[in-house]
Amino acid sequence: MAVKLDVKDRKILSELDCDSRQPISKLAKKLRISKQNANYRIKKLINTGIIKQFYTLINFTALGYKPYKIFLRMNNLAKIQIIKYLEEFRKTEYVVWTVHCDGKYDIIIGLIAKNTEHFKQIYLAILEKYQNDILTSDHSTIISAHQSKKVYLSSEKEEQVPSNFYVDQKIINVDEIDSKILSLLAPDSRLSVIQISKKLSLTSEATRIRIKNLHKKKVILGSSILIDFNMIGYLSYKILLNLKNKTKKNTEQIIQYLNSHLHILEVINGLGNWDLEIDLEVKSVHKFNEIITQIRTKFKDLILGYNTLIKYEEHSYNYYPIFNKN
Repeated sequence: MAVKLDVKDRKILSELDCDSRQPISKLAKKLRISKQNANYRIKKLINTGIIKQFYTLINFTALGYKPYKIFLRMNNLAKIQIIKYLEEFRKTEYVVWTVHCDGKYDIIIGLIAKNTEHFKQIYLAILEKYQNDILTSDHSTIISAHQSKKVYLSSEKEEQVPSNFYVDQKIINVDEIDSKILSLLAPDSRLSVIQISKKLSLTSEATRIRIKNLHKKKVILGSSILIDFNMIGYLSYKILLNLKNKTKKNTEQIIQYLNSHLHILEVINGLGNWDLEIDLEVKSVHKFNEIITQIRTKFKDLILGYNTLIKYEEHSYNYYPIFNKN
C-alpha cells in the first residue's frame, strides 16, 4: 500500500535525490523547517521503507572501468529463489545494481569491467554457476547513459546528473586509501568524515581533503537515494527499444526528446539486441500507455519495435563494487 506524502516529505525526497550527502541543517533551511523536524521526517521515510539507500555516484569510467548489463530469463523459479539469486549477485564483485522484473527477462544485472575480455569472464562465470536455472541470457555494452532526477517529486526544476558520464575519458589513478574511501562512500553517502576516518585510521582533516580532491577530480560526481517506487504509489518500467535508420543524428534526436520527459529517468544508448533502454516511473498503466504511444507516434519512422519490462524491485546501488583485498 502506497504511503501518502505531504509537500514537505516530497521536497525532502527531491532534495536528497539531488544530493543525499547534504547536511540536515542545510536541508532544513531550504525547507524552512527546524533541523529536528527535518531529521524526524527523514527517519520516518527510512523506517517506512520509502528511502532504501543513500548512495554515492562514482565515476568508474574515470577509474578505468566500463559499464555492461546482463539480462536473464530464469527457469520458472519461485520468487524466493529469484530474490536469493539477486542477493548473491548484489554481493558479487563488479556488480553495481540488480533488479527483479517481469516480461522477457526476470533479472537484470548492471556491472563494470576493465574491458570486454574481463566482462566475458564475469558473464561466463555467472552462466556456468547458475546454468541449471537460466533459460536464456542477453547482454549489452553501454555507450552512454543520460540520467535525470525525479522531477515529478517536486514542482521545481531539479538539477540533473551530468549526462554521458560513461563515455571514455582520461584515466585517473587513485591510491589504496582513496580506493577504500570510495568503497565506503559508494553504498552509503551519509557516512561522516569522522566515521570514515575512524575506519581507515586517518585524521578527520586528511579524510576531508581526500574526499574534496575526489570531488575536484570528478571521481565523485554526486550522491542520491534509492526510493521504493512502490511505496510512493508509482510503477517502474524499462523499455528496450529497437531503431531503424540508426544514424547518429536520429539517435541523438530521440535521446534529446526522451531526456526532456518528466517521467523518464534514464536513457541508455547501448550495443546489444536493442539500441536504447528507457527507464520511467508513472502513477498508472494508463499513463505508461500514454507515454509509449506518444513516443511511437512522434518517432514512427525511427522505431522498429520494443519490449517492455515491469520492474518489481530495485536493489541497492554500489557504483564502486571493487573489493579491497586488505
